[in-house]
Amino acid sequence: MKHRLSYSKKYLLISGILMALIVFLALLFGRTITRQFFINRKLSSMIEAYSKLNEASAAGKLNSDSFELTFKKIIENDNISIVMVDSDSETIKASGPDYEFMSKQLMIYLFDQKNNEAAVLKSAEKYEAYLAKDSRNDIEYIDMWGVLDDGNLFLLRSPLGSIEQTARLANNLIAFILVSIGFVLLVIFLIISRRVTVSELREDNIRLQKDIEEKERNEKMRNEFLSNVSHELKTPIALIQGYAEGLKESVNKDEESKDFYCDVIMDEASKMNIMVKKMLDLNQLEFGDMDFSEDEFDIVSLIKNYLSSSEIRCRQKGVELIFDQSEPMLVKADEYYAEEVLDNYFSNALNHVSGNMRIEIKAEELDAEKIRVSVFNTGDPIPEESLERIWEKFYKVDKARTREYGGSGVGLSIVKAIVEKMDQIYGVENRPDGVSFYFTLKKA
Repeated sequence: MKHRLSYSKKYLLISGILMALIVFLALLFGRTITRQFFINRKLSSMIEAYSKLNEASAAGKLNSDSFELTFKKIIENDNISIVMVDSDSETIKASGPDYEFMSKQLMIYLFDQKNNEAAVLKSAEKYEAYLAKDSRNDIEYIDMWGVLDDGNLFLLRSPLGSIEQTARLANNLIAFILVSIGFVLLVIFLIISRRVTVSELREDNIRLQKDIEEKERNEKMRNEFLSNVSHELKTPIALIQGYAEGLKESVNKDEESKDFYCDVIMDEASKMNIMVKKMLDLNQLEFGDMDFSEDEFDIVSLIKNYLSSSEIRCRQKGVELIFDQSEPMLVKADEYYAEEVLDNYFSNALNHVSGNMRIEIKAEELDAEKIRVSVFNTGDPIPEESLERIWEKFYKVDKARTREYGGSGVGLSIVKAIVEKMDQIYGVENRPDGVSFYFTLKKA
């Protein structure tokens, strides 16, 4: 967050420097650019005036009323002084009392005696234009002289002072516009920067709130985990301690009693070992960064292999085991964890089967993308209020029965964690004659 704020300040500083540089360059070079622009415009006006003089002179209309009006417009609108002389150096037409000086200046240009400081602005076949300085008043002028089509000579002169003033005003105007635009852009940037900063702060606060909530949730889960572990281990530890003390104090009077005490201790220790292992597995699934592989395998073959190793347990309990599928069904999943889910479902079914004592396993296509594996056992249904809670850690519908077969209460939590990691579906359904647990796998 601090970095983002410093970036905003840096952008603001850079924008301010760039804007100041633009204004400085505009002030530095703007005058030259605008001066040249207005000189070019003045030169165009003088060329246009030359065309009108040439046209009137050739037509013999220099003294006509219509040309007199045009002559005045050239003088007044374009601020151009004019003198025209014939081949005998006699003045034909002039714009003011200064015509004698201008006539002399025309002769200087004619006999190429101009000041070396005069710079050529334009050179054509019948006229030339110069940027010159009047030695009398040290003022710069644009002089244009040449020969008309009828042989008469002309000189057009316009002072550069008006151009300088116009250029200066234009330059100041440009600078003002640039400064105004820069100020507006700076204000806009400040507003946007503030909004962006506020938005970033809001996003950071949301992320921070989520992190706090996640931390609190994890802390709550850890506390619940420790509390549940303590509660679950309390009973077997107490039994082990009690029977161990009995052995030490020779409570048992015969070998049979001694063997019974030892069997209880070993059985409780085994249950504790299984429960601790499952709790560690669950903790790793929930909090660890588990990488699930995507193996392609035949789920029918996996179920057959698993059931063949479970036949003895089924016969001992008098359970009828049904799985009559033989056609391969290829899935794409982590084979180890898929078997882990199947093992938890099957062990759960074997521990709760009753009535007709039947366990039935099915693998069927749910849709074009999923294979559904279900494990059904006959027996009592799960109470409606417990259907959602059975996936919670250490939740037991019938605590006495769970204790009887040594259940840890975390098997279905492991199923939930594994299937969610695989981004698949799991669930349970009560049926008229029993309960069916299911999960899905991605079809290969």
